[in-house]
Amino acid sequence: MKMEKVVEWEIRPLTAQEDQILREANTEIKRIKKGKKGQLFPQLDSNKYSSMLIAACVVFPDLQKSGITRQLWSKKTSLTY
Repeated sequence: MKMEKVVEWEIRPLTAQEDQILREANTEIKRIKKGKKGQLFPQLDSNKYSSMLIAACVVFPDLQKSGITRQLWSKKTSLTY
């Protein structure tokens, strides 16, 4: 069996401000369908938020430049490194 080279990943913690930016970028205001009609509530897209959180925390390999995560970033997210 051939041994493959192990790649060490480097991660970093996000600041509270960076996390807040990610949460806001992945939250939509939805209208309640049942009960009190016309009432609005925030709904977090947890799949997109999780993907962006992982990409933001990983320093190496650079997931920000990867084709997979590039599609997840929207114009309203302005994290810079």
